[in-house]
Amino acid sequence: MTTSAIVLTAHAHAPHLGQTLASIETQTVSSHSRVAVVDRPIGNTVDLLVEHGFTVHYSTSAAAEATTRIAHNFRQALRATPAVDVVVLGDHDDIWHPTRVERHLSIMQDPRWLMTAADAVLIDESGAKRADTLRAIFPVPLDWNSAAASRNLFYALRHSIATGGASAIRRDFFVDRRLPDGWLHDRWWSLVATKHGAMHIDDHRVIDYRVATGQHAGLTTNRQDSPAAWLTLKATAVPRTARRAFALLGE
Repeated sequence: MTTSAIVLTAHAHAPHLGQTLASIETQTVSSHSRVAVVDRPIGNTVDLLVEHGFTVHYSTSAAAEATTRIAHNFRQALRATPAVDVVVLGDHDDIWHPTRVERHLSIMQDPRWLMTAADAVLIDESGAKRADTLRAIFPVPLDWNSAAASRNLFYALRHSIATGGASAIRRDFFVDRRLPDGWLHDRWWSLVATKHGAMHIDDHRVIDYRVATGQHAGLTTNRQDSPAAWLTLKATAVPRTARRAFALLGE
């Protein structure tokens, strides 16, 4: 049987945490452990997590920059999990569909996958559904799961392909691997998995992904929002791709 842990990070007062935790309770498959890292918590954040069976750790990150701090918190949470097969990643404001854990585990029973990233319904701060899905914002070639690793890596170096809130990873592979400063955890882990030919893309929608006003981390895209932005992106893509490829050397 594939064993699993749920990992959450929460920041400040996390106003939607109660909904997230309630949705975790509806899962059709139970996980063996629940671990959370809280960063500067306010109000009843810690109490809520404990009430829902989470072992809570306080963030130890000294990073001031948001991207690095978020990554540090997820790495800390991953290292705090017991020795399970699969870790299901989560944010403090999404709503999990009941079969989310079951879906990830069914995919990760195949030992060739190191990470799986699913689709999600997008909702606004009030919970109203938006027109787009995660996959519409982060398109991935339809033949991804059967394509050559070299083709996929070239694509992934230039496009975001995974959002942690809808992903699961193989714990033992990632738990002691470096996570360079300046990278979001999900971005780096998805590139490493892709390099190894072990990144699975799933078209199933497993969560409602909440997009808060002013949100930056998690929905930074290469989408063609405007002609000027697209031209700027294209002008900088080649050196940026080279830098990312160099960062992956040795992984």
